[in-house]
Amino acid sequence: MEEITTPEEIVLKLRIANLEDKDFIEVDLDKSSLTYVNLMSLCCHEFDVEADNIKRVRKLPNTIVRNDTDVKRLLPFQELEIVLKREKDIGE
Repeated sequence: MEEITTPEEIVLKLRIANLEDKDFIEVDLDKSSLTYVNLMSLCCHEFDVEADNIKRVRKLPNTIVRNDTDVKRLLPFQELEIVLKREKDIGE
């Protein structure tokens, strides 16, 4: 059964960069909390990584997401890659 997204949420597609598995996961982020801190928190939760291990968030194909303003520009189903400092730490 497909989950319905409410108008108050935005669906984003996330994946870890530089992995063999190139698939994305879809996550919901509340539009009222479109901040860089909340995006980072969501990424950490979904991929079980520490914030200190995230080097950058990349909006595909080639744009770095750096602050709240960048996050507010994200569109529904925007594809984001999480670039880690150390890929070996995923899920540890």
